[in-house]
Amino acid sequence: MKGPRKQINGVRKKVSRWVMESHIGRELDSDEIVHHIDEDPTNNNIENLVLMTISEHRRHHMTGDRNPFFGEKHTEEFKKWLSESRKGAKNHRYGKKHSEETKQKMREARLKRTIYKDSKGRFCREEDAI
Repeated sequence: MKGPRKQINGVRKKVSRWVMESHIGRELDSDEIVHHIDEDPTNNNIENLVLMTISEHRRHHMTGDRNPFFGEKHTEEFKKWLSESRKGAKNHRYGKKHSEETKQKMREARLKRTIYKDSKGRFCREEDAI
């Protein structure tokens, strides 16, 4: 179920994003997700919301028994096939290199995405940490 949405000044967003933005005093970046601790998208109480990056959110939901492969072990045959299927020219990244300009942009973006936990254990950017 998707969370409820609200339109303010012609901008339509999820209510949870509006709540988090007003709480931290800035607009959220496109790579930021508002996670509902109790997993109820209609509960937009600030104590129930955590700010995360997309990758942190994905990692959170793919741990333990939430991972569709949890408890499964790959056979040695499958591991060998997987390894062989991605070697050399079969790998989609084979022979490709980033330009220096792209590498610099990636470094800058990585620095901007640094996330910290505040005194209450919530995820936030450095300027929001207390």
